Amino acid sequence: GKQLARALFALGRLAAAGASDRFSFPELGQSGMPFPISGPFDGNSANTTVKIRDANGKVIAESPRVAIVSIPQNVVGPTNIAVQDNGTSTSGNFRALKIDLTAPKTSLLKGESTELHVEVQGLQGITQPVPVQLQNQTPSNINLNGGNTQNIVIQPSQVTTGGTFNWSGTVTGTGAGGFNITGTLPTTAGSPTSSPATKPTPTPTPSPTTNPRPVT
Repeated sequence: GKQLARALFALGRLAAAGASDRFSFPELGQSGMPFPISGPFDGNSANTTVKIRDANGKVIAESPRVAIVSIPQNVVGPTNIAVQDNGTSTSGNFRALKIDLTAPKTSLLKGESTELHVEVQGLQGITQPVPVQLQNQTPSNINLNGGNTQNIVIQPSQVTTGGTFNWSGTVTGTGAGGFNITGTLPTTAGSPTSSPATKPTPTPTPSPTTNPRPVT
C-alpha cells in the first residue's frame, strides 16, 4: 500500500531512582526518529555518545540537562541503550518501534473509499498495552470511518510471534484530492516529549509490475 506515516512515541522512563546525576530516557522510541534524554549534559554534543544496540544515535541538539537523539533507522525491537557524556554514563533496556500507515490510494474522489492499513513492528515480548493514536490531518478531503481521531490500544495478546500488530480501517472521500493521516504513540504525563513527531509520507502502492522506492 501507499506509505502514509511513521510515528514516534515515548512511554515511561528509565533512570536510577532518586539519582540526579544519571541519565533518564524513554523506555520506548521509534526507529529513525528523535527522542529526549535528560540528565547531566554539559551542552556540548561533541563529547556525547549514545549507543543503541550496536549503532550510534545521532545527537541532534543538546543543552544542559537534555539532549535530543535520533534512533538509527535499522534498530527495531527490544535492545539496549548506553549514554555517555562528560564522564557520566547510564545504560539500560530500550525498545524501538516502527509504525507504518499504508493505503492502496492516497487521492480520492468525493464518495470514493480506500482501506487504511496500520502495522506496528518491534512489539515482541511486550507485557503492557501500547497506545496508538490515528489523526486525520485533512478532514476537508476525507473522513476516517469511526472518527477522525482514533485511539487504538495494542494488547500483548494481539502481537504476532514476529512482533507485529496490524489494524485496518476505511477512509472515505468528502472532497477530491490527497489526504494525510498520521499515527502517533503518545507520551505519558510528565515526559518531556509533549508532541510526538510524525512523518507523513504518501507513496505509490507497489503492484506486480512496479517496484517503487519507499519514501522515508
